Amino acid sequence: MELIIREYTENAHTVSSEGLRKKYNLPMSSATLRNVMAELEGAGYISHIHTSSGRVPTPEGFRYYVDMLMSDQEDLVVDYEYIYTLIKKALNYQYQIENMLEEISRVVSSITHYMGLGMCSGRERVFFSGTHFIFEQPDFEDIVVLKNLFQALEEKYTDLWSFVNKGMDKDVKVFIGKDIDILRSRDFSLALSSFDMNKMNERIVFGVVGPVRMDYSSVVKKLKRVKEYLEDNF
Repeated sequence: MELIIREYTENAHTVSSEGLRKKYNLPMSSATLRNVMAELEGAGYISHIHTSSGRVPTPEGFRYYVDMLMSDQEDLVVDYEYIYTLIKKALNYQYQIENMLEEISRVVSSITHYMGLGMCSGRERVFFSGTHFIFEQPDFEDIVVLKNLFQALEEKYTDLWSFVNKGMDKDVKVFIGKDIDILRSRDFSLALSSFDMNKMNERIVFGVVGPVRMDYSSVVKKLKRVKEYLEDNF
């Protein structure tokens, strides 16, 4: 399942048993891999999208990956010093909440290549940056889907804040597809973190919005580093 997720996340193409076997030099036959993929499909973790032999992960498959397979120790190189330098430069230790939210959304967008978000308990507005990353995704060809996304971000602040705030009991919380009922679409995912800004008695929630085919391992690690920096300095 992990290799299927990795391959689809990187390429946005259907994944075949023979393609996996060749690319990753797997010590099993294509027939064995087909049987494994059939079992995964029966469990609802992958599905056909066309009549071809290839499969794609379902939102439930990504949910299973995030909850059960994704490890914080995965082989991922993250330039922590770059992240910290970028945050420090962007924020410039300014304590105006609006400026901070705007800059945080810009930073997380820059380091993840997804659309960044910033919200807090005392401002009824969602700050977002990097909208071009949404339009660059092959997953979003339906303009109605994008219209619903931006309408929710701009007009439903109270509902959105209530939704994201109740789930922030971890370093990073991931919402996938149908988890995000407020967006009225199964096509998006949210990865969010938060910290309490005690000096101003505000709670900040920040993160990214992207396709279900998000690189969750990379995003979660980077958001954790941003959270650590913010907690240490604010």
